[in-house]
Amino acid sequence: MPPPVTGQSFSFNETITIIDCKKKIVVNQNFEGEHLLIKYFITIFLFPKYLWLFLFRRIDLVYLTGTRSFQGSVKDMILISLAILFKKKIINHIHGADFKSFMDSLPRLYKRLVINAYRRIDCNVILLEKMRSEIEEFLDGRKLKVIANFYDPIFDTVGFDQKNNEHMVICYFSNLMFSKGILNVIEAFNKMDSRFSNVRLLLAGSYISDEYMTAKEIEEKVSAEINKNSRIISYGVLKGQEKVSFLSSANIFVLPSFYKSEAFPISVIEAMRSGCVLICAAHNYIKEIVTPEHGSLVPARDTDSLCTTMEYYLKDPSGMARISVANCNYAKANYSVSIYSNKINTLFQLILNS
Repeated sequence: MPPPVTGQSFSFNETITIIDCKKKIVVNQNFEGEHLLIKYFITIFLFPKYLWLFLFRRIDLVYLTGTRSFQGSVKDMILISLAILFKKKIINHIHGADFKSFMDSLPRLYKRLVINAYRRIDCNVILLEKMRSEIEEFLDGRKLKVIANFYDPIFDTVGFDQKNNEHMVICYFSNLMFSKGILNVIEAFNKMDSRFSNVRLLLAGSYISDEYMTAKEIEEKVSAEINKNSRIISYGVLKGQEKVSFLSSANIFVLPSFYKSEAFPISVIEAMRSGCVLICAAHNYIKEIVTPEHGSLVPARDTDSLCTTMEYYLKDPSGMARISVANCNYAKANYSVSIYSNKINTLFQLILNS
């Protein structure tokens, strides 16, 4: 499997590891970064590949994380249609907050085919109860199952230490994209910088293009800001223990994302598990995760509100300490991989035995 670059790919990789079964056949349908013609060729090749698997290998259940793009849906339709033809059980894991907009963007006839195929799936997994209303417009609500995201199990290999309130750290841990609010974070930090000489802003993530800016453009802008302020530090892509150390060192986690498909960011619950105070944009389903007990929500793309909220917590270290402990305990009680593993394996057995 390719290394995960998004929460959805991380969740898929971990789920494949977690599933309790004798044998697993993993087919990679993600060819991000490949030339368009190569993508189309691979899509065409998937049909005989899947057909061969269904004809000559024992398959009891098909698990996929459905995409929300036209080309991606074609690959999903090939797999789902063959699974239906060969009467195999199907579980589809729906990530992202753009399922309705994806469906509405499809050509009318193709949309009917997609909806008909999705309605024949045995179970569609969603991340939050609030996603149900968006999905039920197209799919059978009785076949929806809510299973929350989970944090990387590596966080449970370390203890919880009280945060350092003398040299405070604000961190941004996500893909470095314009629509994730990275430039808003830097601008807000620069506004309050002179009033808090003991605070640093740490960044971690991969530069990714979106509809607003290319990866190169955003990297140039972020690099220019780092060169102007020595207390803004970028660590690039962090994994494993480096990720744990990065989030554990931070007092405040900021993610003022207005990314169109933002739903249930794993970075948010990993920051929660690390005892960070959370400051996020009130965008899509994030407001269902971040409540006043966990931190604060700010309007998307509102740098002044972001700056004011960061200052509020920096002036109240005792309040941050209380939230820090509560967040760590809440994440362990609700978002651990053991909880997820129990729920997903129970679902697999239920569908297989139905």
